[in-house]
Amino acid sequence: MPNLRTTPIHPGEVLLEVYMKASEPPFSVAGLSLCTRVPWRHIRDLIHGNRMITRPIAARLGEIRHTTPDYWMGLQKTYDTQVQKRGMTRARRPRKGQISETIAA
Repeated sequence: MPNLRTTPIHPGEVLLEVYMKASEPPFSVAGLSLCTRVPWRHIRDLIHGNRMITRPIAARLGEIRHTTPDYWMGLQKTYDTQVQKRGMTRARRPRKGQISETIAA
């Protein structure tokens, strides 16, 4: 059966749907931030597809979600490969100064 999904799945979407919402009780951004010692803004950006999984974040997620860093890095690599094949650009966090330029425009 062909894959009907048109856009690649970002690792942040997997984190949100499979590991945060499905937990009992569900993990909040703040709760996950406290457990992983990753700033909440990074978690928020990650689940919105605006930040990529890095090795340190993968290690921390692996510790609390009983996975391995390679699992998370594999999700990121798969996402990056699919984005590259489709000629898409990865979402990137704006640098300081770009935010005010966007608001002013």
